[in-house]
Amino acid sequence: IDVQNIEQHDSVHQEEEDETLDKFPDGWEEYSYIDIRDHFDCGYRSGDNYKSLPSLEDWNFMRKTYTEVVDSNKKWDDPVPPTLGYSLEKGVPVPPP
Repeated sequence: IDVQNIEQHDSVHQEEEDETLDKFPDGWEEYSYIDIRDHFDCGYRSGDNYKSLPSLEDWNFMRKTYTEVVDSNKKWDDPVPPTLGYSLEKGVPVPPP
């Protein structure tokens, strides 16, 4: 094994990665959590107790998209399907209203 050649390759590859991370696409914009919350009016939406919950089809679409875009190794192995809700209290099987 040519260790010197490997080290040179790794060094060049790291420099290329560093340059890539320094360059954002034209028109790149950054948003904070608050910016996104304000843009989508989440304060109003979160206080709306009559909004419908996502369907199983919606959840599967979001999970598939997350896996494709963010983390291809993510495993979705929930003990309870996402449309059945959850409880914030241990031992209470009823989902919140």
